[in-house]
Amino acid sequence: MQEQPFPDTSSRESTDTGGGLDYSAFGARLEVPAINRLMSIPSEQPEVLSLAAGFTDNAVLPHELVSDVVARLCREGSPKDALQYGTTQGRKGLRDLTARFVASYEGEKPEAILADRTFITNGSQQALFLAMRVLCDPGDVVFVENPTYFVFLSMLQGMGVEPVGIPVTEDGSIDGAAFDALLRRMEVDGRKARTKAVYVMGYYANPSSRCMSLEDKIVLARTLRTHRMRIPVIEDAAYRELAFGRPWSVPGVLSLDAFEGFPLLYLGTYTKPFATGLKVGYGITNHTEWMQKMLFAKGNQDFGSAHFPQAIVAQVLRDGLYPGFVRDLGLHYGAKAGLLDSVLRAEGLDRMGWRWARPEGGLLFWLKAPAGVDTREGSGFYQACLKHQVIYVPGNLCFANGSPSEYIRLSIGALPNEKLEEAARRLCDAARNL
Repeated sequence: MQEQPFPDTSSRESTDTGGGLDYSAFGARLEVPAINRLMSIPSEQPEVLSLAAGFTDNAVLPHELVSDVVARLCREGSPKDALQYGTTQGRKGLRDLTARFVASYEGEKPEAILADRTFITNGSQQALFLAMRVLCDPGDVVFVENPTYFVFLSMLQGMGVEPVGIPVTEDGSIDGAAFDALLRRMEVDGRKARTKAVYVMGYYANPSSRCMSLEDKIVLARTLRTHRMRIPVIEDAAYRELAFGRPWSVPGVLSLDAFEGFPLLYLGTYTKPFATGLKVGYGITNHTEWMQKMLFAKGNQDFGSAHFPQAIVAQVLRDGLYPGFVRDLGLHYGAKAGLLDSVLRAEGLDRMGWRWARPEGGLLFWLKAPAGVDTREGSGFYQACLKHQVIYVPGNLCFANGSPSEYIRLSIGALPNEKLEEAARRLCDAARNL
């Protein structure tokens, strides 16, 4: 009988009583994220169609391209270190190519986007975690958009950090006057002094699919500067490459004079726009000491991201194939967005009082329900959707204070077209029969 490396406990009764361990304060704060519950539903109930999962479409993953690159890397053995350990900061070739690619966007300043201030991570999520880990202590405050990336909110909760929503107008633009008033209140109650960073998504944001205007970014910088808060500004550009047409023309914070003197971190990824399974992301900063702190923390975690996926991405960039690939990808997701939008309207969801704007990039739709419809987990609408075998992300998860409760997030990424159509019809049936 083959020896098993660990005892087989699959048939034993669990002895976990739910207590007995002396967790750290960090461990004690950790809870099962809502996204884990949502993602487990289709695996346990395969008949349920998920409009919640922010996955990419299997149909457009670059199987042949990656297969060709892997064969070349293994056959030719060049670069010879592709299967070896690398550095914590990441492959120099990939950092060079990444900085060059980001700098190629309209309006970007190449002199502000430097390879020696670029570092490679296990998806941009890890870079975001590292940034927060070295900046924040429990009880600190971080400004976020309203709504914002709900996984980031979960991350802050685990760290004991308070998210505070930046006030916005009805169309989602930053409300400078309200933001100014908020900062004055926070100075009185002491939270201003504990505020450590600002987190925004400049391009096709999760969940709203909005892009930040130049005016938004200037208002943000000007308001912070007025209150003498030159705190770190983190711009998450995970969806920037997923434009359905011409890319959003506003440059990132690294290239804007308005943010001169601020510590800045731009986050990007090759996960969403290229191959999710490779888990290759990156950060670019203007602050060397901050980067070194993040790299020290990363070194304690993994000694550097896996070298072989980095080599694959670097070769694709070196061959000049990446820009064309993401352009085609944008067209693909643009068609899927058009399909979902047309089905929702054909089924009359807008005539039932629901409101949304068709996105111009990314993977997500952000819908507002009619007055009085509660979309939170466990609500009547949520249960109606489960009855109709479709799920979504409740929008309250995306707000710093856990409200309002009339929004939902839908994803166009994971489902093939015919299932995407069916999921949309089920959602509309649930709304109609509520």
